[in-house]
Amino acid sequence: IVLLYDIACQFGPHLQKHEYTKDLKDFIRVAVNKFHGFAHEYKCSQLWGVHQTTGVGDSDGEGCERVWALLKTIVHS
Repeated sequence: IVLLYDIACQFGPHLQKHEYTKDLKDFIRVAVNKFHGFAHEYKCSQLWGVHQTTGVGDSDGEGCERVWALLKTIVHS
């Protein structure tokens, strides 16, 4: 499972150190999505960037947000 998250560089280490995720550590990887990766420091980009993550392909990690933007125009809350 790969989680693409804007602040994966902070979330990843946090996820790894908690007891409640100990059984999932080998199955979950996190990465900073492409859009937000450019705003992070170079070192962060190299450690957590989506381009460094095996199995992600060419995904930019913004698919959900594109759907939300479309739904926002259709559904008014």
